[in-house]
Amino acid sequence: PRQVSRFASKRDLIECVKASSCVPFYTTNWPAVPCRGGLAVDGWFSQPRSRFGCPETPAVRTIAVSVFPRELISLTAFSAEDVISPPLASNTTEQLSTLVAQALMPSSEGEMWALYRQGEQDARNWASLHHDAGS
Repeated sequence: PRQVSRFASKRDLIECVKASSCVPFYTTNWPAVPCRGGLAVDGWFSQPRSRFGCPETPAVRTIAVSVFPRELISLTAFSAEDVISPPLASNTTEQLSTLVAQALMPSSEGEMWALYRQGEQDARNWASLHHDAGS
């Protein structure tokens, strides 16, 4: 896996974003897309399930952010206080199918704003519970 944070040009940025969101055979007809002279897929595919796409970094502390509830996707590489995610719903099957549909299907502007607001609320909830975590 390679983490990229600098871009040579707008075209390079676009190529890297396309690679970072490449879901093989779903977003492309091939298993990978061209990127910086090689082939690439979303980094999620290079990480163990317990990290759910969040690579290890040299940081002292990493906060994982997931649109999926931590418990639902077995995001066990991180302690609960190091994960920002929505709470687990009583109907997990419905919750998972709704979130997957939102990730893979086009959404209306209203649906996108609702998802954004939910993310904001998840972050607020996390901050209120763990504002002193790690200090």
